Amino acid sequence: MNFEEICRKLSKCQTEPDLITIPDIFDFKEPDITKWLAYLLDPEKNGFGNAPLNALLKLAKADDIPEYQEIQITREYHFSETGIIDLLIETPDRIIGIEHKLWSGET
Repeated sequence: MNFEEICRKLSKCQTEPDLITIPDIFDFKEPDITKWLAYLLDPEKNGFGNAPLNALLKLAKADDIPEYQEIQITREYHFSETGIIDLLIETPDRIIGIEHKLWSGET
């Protein structure tokens, strides 16, 4: 499955209109979730190694990142004057960008 197919499937996802989420309960903002994701995906900090990042890659049908590879995670990465991505994950052989939006539709 390629990226466009994943986006099409996500755009058809429906949620309950009055669903209460963890960000709702604790009044989390987007930067809070970005910090949490960066921690969870960082094998140097999370105590689980590459397992969380590789689980995410598995969902995208991508190959695992070996334990020995260096991984750099940057929050709020500025790639142009106006372009910012929430998380940039870099390894010697790949670049992974994660942009998330709380309380928005899957578009």
